[in-house]
Amino acid sequence: MFNNKRWVLLVGGKIELVLKAKSLGLAVLRLQDRKAIDHDRLELADYTFTADLHDTKSLIPLIRALHAVIPFEQVISLSEDTLVPASQIREALHLPGTSVQTSLLFKDKSAMREHLTLAGVSPVVAEKGTCLEDVITFRNRLGDAPVIVKPLDAAGSLGVFKVVTKEECEKVISHFQMMGWLPFLMEEYLDGPEISVEAFSFSGQHHIICFTDKLITLNFIERGHALPLHLDESQHIQVEKLVKEFLTIMGLKDGPSHTEIKLTSKGPRIIESHNRVGGDHINELIETAFGCDVKRLCIAWAFGLAEPSLTLSAQCGAAIRFLIPPPGLIKAVRGIEDIAAAKNVVLKEINITPGEVITSVCESGDRRGFVLVKGEDSGKAAQYADTLINSVILDLHSGENAHGA
Repeated sequence: MFNNKRWVLLVGGKIELVLKAKSLGLAVLRLQDRKAIDHDRLELADYTFTADLHDTKSLIPLIRALHAVIPFEQVISLSEDTLVPASQIREALHLPGTSVQTSLLFKDKSAMREHLTLAGVSPVVAEKGTCLEDVITFRNRLGDAPVIVKPLDAAGSLGVFKVVTKEECEKVISHFQMMGWLPFLMEEYLDGPEISVEAFSFSGQHHIICFTDKLITLNFIERGHALPLHLDESQHIQVEKLVKEFLTIMGLKDGPSHTEIKLTSKGPRIIESHNRVGGDHINELIETAFGCDVKRLCIAWAFGLAEPSLTLSAQCGAAIRFLIPPPGLIKAVRGIEDIAAAKNVVLKEINITPGEVITSVCESGDRRGFVLVKGEDSGKAAQYADTLINSVILDLHSGENAHGA
């Protein structure tokens, strides 16, 4: 019964991955963390199991027993919190895919920095810290220049702070201690615009899909993306060379990656990277502009159902802008109907209602919606997305009003 089908074990993730696997003719085992179960359309997977995905001692024997009954060929995760457990399962069962060592390098920002420093690639001054004195000493080492302080393995822009004064250092480290983000990473602040590089690797051959323009708030929350971004020839060559070298050094051989880059005055520098597709609907942006579903490609390549190459050409530009409301009590929301009636809107979601009390946006999950559009090119798509998200007007109980972005 089970041997007549090709089975995939999907670790974490949403129902979209089940649908993509099914579209490839695969049978699906879905493994979810019992503390974060996605109940959406559970019946679409052939079987769904739950476990504590971070308790390796109990997880691996469970999966060994499952594999003995249902011989799945591949273990796939495209979610930040389950990339390492998926690698641990693969290694325990001697299945192909990204190793635990590589997954941990991508997950731990300090380990990644140390790995790059040893390889002499993308030099950035960085150290681990555990207390206020460490930050002050690090700042002194840089001549009191601005310093970035962030958790070792968080995602979604959570806990990223730029500190300049001693008072800011004290406030941030007090917050880190309260949140349990110890130890933490300290880095020199990098100047210049920030972009991301979307790539896919086939047996160690890294193919750049595109560069993505990125907009961030003062506290490093991403408020928008647009692609494909066109750099001048010199920057294009430098960034592509850096990312390909970086992915090789990290040991990534197969699958997607999303690498964040600062275009500094000293050349491109890697901020961080992930061995998955970028969040913030970057997969949908790529699919809109290039017609390529990278998540589906990841599953197809793992099962030998895709060619080991990408020859993509952008058919249009695509952009997304997020709704980032100001703090306050929402009296009314106006302008949503403009987005509903607009043309060339690929996806949209507005999650804000009158009567809500909005607190400060401190991470990506605090944003309250988005609009994703297509345009003639990335610049025009970005302008259009800006116009639409700014058409959402929030009336606050103070009598003031604010635009959505």
